[in-house]
Amino acid sequence: MIESISTEEKVEKPYALIKLTENDSELAFKIDTGAEATILLLKDFNKLARKPALLPTADVLTSYTGEQLKVLGTANLKVPFALQAKFKEELDRLESFGVIEKVTKPTQWMYSLVLVRKADGSLRICLDPVDLNRAIERPHYHIPLFDEVAAKCKGTKKFFKMDAQNRYWSMVLDKPSSELTTFKTMYSRYKWNRYPFGLNLAQDKY
Repeated sequence: MIESISTEEKVEKPYALIKLTENDSELAFKIDTGAEATILLLKDFNKLARKPALLPTADVLTSYTGEQLKVLGTANLKVPFALQAKFKEELDRLESFGVIEKVTKPTQWMYSLVLVRKADGSLRICLDPVDLNRAIERPHYHIPLFDEVAAKCKGTKKFFKMDAQNRYWSMVLDKPSSELTTFKTMYSRYKWNRYPFGLNLAQDKY
C-alpha cells in the first residue's frame, strides 16, 4: 500500500491547523489539501516491490465504415445535491416503466448523462453518447418544413394535434444496441431499452 510508506525527509508542519470550538472545547483541526493522498516522493515510489503500470488495451473498436476508433473514457458528471432526490426519483420511474434497466456485467461502452430541467421543474435524463454518435450510420430522414406540409394540406378542414411527449420511448432497442447505451450514475449503471434523448439517429427513426 502506498499509504504505508513514509518519507525519510522530515518536514516541519507540512499542513495548517485551525481551532474549532465544539461543546465549549477547542479542537485542533487539520486543513486537508489532498496532497498526502496524491503526492509521493519518487524515491519512495521506487521502493515499491510492484510498480503499477497502465497496460494497453486489447479491445479494438470499429465504426460501420471499418474505421478504427480509439477506446475512450468519459467523466462521470456529478449531479448537484439539490437535484439528487428528483434524479433518483426519475431513475426509479424510468426503471419501473422498462425504459432503462440496471447493468451488472462489464460493457465496452459507457457514457455520462446530461440533465435538462423542464419548465415544470421535472428532469429529463439525456444520454451524452458523443463517440457512439460518430460510429452510427444515420438514415438522415428529411423533416419537412411547415411550408411543405401546408402545401399538401390545401383544402383540409379538420386537423388533429398530437402530444409527442417522450416520443423516442415508443421505439425499442435490440439487446446489442441497448448495451451500447450503458450510462453510469452514483447509484448504479443502467442501459436504455428504448431510444434515449441524445442519440443522433433517434429523430430520423421517429
